[in-house]
Amino acid sequence: MSDVLLVLGSMLVSFVIGFFSVAILQGSYLFKYIKVKLGKGRRIMLNVLQSTGVVVHRVGQMDGDTVWYKEGKVKIHVKNDPDAIYRAMMIPQMDVPDGHPIPYRQKSEDKVPHDPVVFNNILERALTRKIPGMDMQVRLLIILLLVVAAGVAFSAYTSYNLDQKVLELSQVVNSMRSVIVPGVETVAGGVAP
Repeated sequence: MSDVLLVLGSMLVSFVIGFFSVAILQGSYLFKYIKVKLGKGRRIMLNVLQSTGVVVHRVGQMDGDTVWYKEGKVKIHVKNDPDAIYRAMMIPQMDVPDGHPIPYRQKSEDKVPHDPVVFNNILERALTRKIPGMDMQVRLLIILLLVVAAGVAFSAYTSYNLDQKVLELSQVVNSMRSVIVPGVETVAGGVAP
């Protein structure tokens, strides 16, 4: 049971290390993304375009026809324009100029229509089509991977069995030694007759 807890504990530690590594690399964007994702439509990611050209990400709260976000202790209100809201990375986003109450509108050619039925058909065709000349390469790759996996499993099995065999061999040698030379201690700690 302690081995299971040790494995689960190591998996948890590696997950936490990975999560915080991504959080450090992303800066504060990851936590803002999670906040918007958990907002269930009440929050929106605002990409505040500053005059220096830097894009700062803020979490906006939707209140009817306005969206507000905090810049320090000051609440900044922006008009909630449905044409300016777009989805990226599975969350609603809006581009807002710094200090202006009107967001940038997306151009109609920037909006990509999304039809799930058409997308699903394209995906199925891409996954089920045959690629000429690749069948033999894929078969060889699968065979190679199976051989490597069998080799790894065999080496792990033999190394485990080798430890067992060495222990049994040492016990046999000690028992033979006690027969040949009386009074020599055995592995078990007893004295041979």
